[in-house]
Amino acid sequence: GVLLDVGEHIAADAQAAVGFFGRAEEVHPTSWAPRIGQGSALVQLVEPQAALRAFDEAQRLGATQALVALDRGLAFDLIGDQTRAQSDYRAVLAGPDQQEARRRLALSLGISGRKAEALAALDPLLARRDAAAVRVRALVLALNGDAEGARAAVAASMPGMAGTMDPFFRRLPALRANEKAAAVHFGYLPG
Repeated sequence: GVLLDVGEHIAADAQAAVGFFGRAEEVHPTSWAPRIGQGSALVQLVEPQAALRAFDEAQRLGATQALVALDRGLAFDLIGDQTRAQSDYRAVLAGPDQQEARRRLALSLGISGRKAEALAALDPLLARRDAAAVRVRALVLALNGDAEGARAAVAASMPGMAGTMDPFFRRLPALRANEKAAAVHFGYLPG
């Protein structure tokens, strides 16, 4: 269907980006910028180990934590290391991507079973009626076994979608941490 087509386009774009940044790395072997781009693209391809290697290399070449933290945090979530993910997200809460960092922090806290902290992290965004934060709130509730609360949150924000999300919400609590991260960020559920 349509979601599969969108996923294929995103994967193709991310794969093209990996190639582009690989060529940039050949032209500028001492620059950290291509490695950050490559790491970010690898995260989108759900290749967290390769992404972490790219981010490590970027930092070795001089990139700061603030430059790598948002996507490196997601890579850490995808390998099940929520402590390091949350540390990275917190490091960029005051930066230009603070809203996305806050949403990712909330999801990571939710994956860790820290529901109250996750919901508190979303409060500033929810107060501004951030639509993405409303969806993240539903996912945090589902991650922590509150499928009915998640369903109600979706029904309020996206009428007609709650029923289609219910099977997804019910499966989330039983997944391993890395599987939860892949599910909530990319919609991937294990076979």
